Amino acid sequence: MSECRSHEKQVLQELIAKARSGTPPELIPMGGTMNVLIADDNPIFRSALKQVLGSRPNIEEVWEAEDGEQAVRLARELRPDLVLIDLAMPRIDGMEATRLIKELQPAVRVIVLSVHEGAIYHQAATANGADEFFTKSECFSRLEEVGRLRGRAPVWVDQSVEE
Repeated sequence: MSECRSHEKQVLQELIAKARSGTPPELIPMGGTMNVLIADDNPIFRSALKQVLGSRPNIEEVWEAEDGEQAVRLARELRPDLVLIDLAMPRIDGMEATRLIKELQPAVRVIVLSVHEGAIYHQAATANGADEFFTKSECFSRLEEVGRLRGRAPVWVDQSVEE
């Protein structure tokens, strides 16, 4: 048991060192299933994403929001493990909704999606608390990364740390 705690302590120390150095670790939660909230004002895109995610064995529930205001409300009520949110939406845009969701639930993983490419959008997303930024054109190809995210109360591990 103390060997396990020693390993956890070492992993945490390495994560802290990476965070201080500005090197982001590759984070993947371990175990269980997860619930996902998709927030996008395009019902066709939302439906396609829901269908793909819903077919994955580690995804328990997939909920939908059609604007940023509804996304914030549903995130508070349903407490998803992951939020996939469009950058440009009515009522509250994806940036503001991301910031509000992360204020309410700092542990939720938020991935901002957009048709726009460029570092400025990625920087704005992360400045508002997003964990990741995917363009919509790469979203479906990067779903494998989303599919590896599991767990109601995730325990994050750094894949770059050897066991």
